[in-house]
Amino acid sequence: MKYARVLDSVVQEVFTPPAGLTIEDCFTPQVVVLFEPCPDEVEQNWIKESDGSFVAPPFPPEPIAPPELEVKSDIDSSPSTVENL
Repeated sequence: MKYARVLDSVVQEVFTPPAGLTIEDCFTPQVVVLFEPCPDEVEQNWIKESDGSFVAPPFPPEPIAPPELEVKSDIDSSPSTVENL
């Protein structure tokens, strides 16, 4: 059986216990209460309707790109020469 953690009618994550185990075998009671049974086809970002059914989102969500990082260096990048020692 598959389980979904739903927040504000949106599936945040899904979990399927390994073969031979239940969700209660995998998590503490405090975590188990956050999940509810769902059909096998349900995936993250699906919507839970008011009648209890699950539907796929109308379009795939845009992936969130990581922010671009600017790398600064204190090292002088000008060419250096080695003088005769």
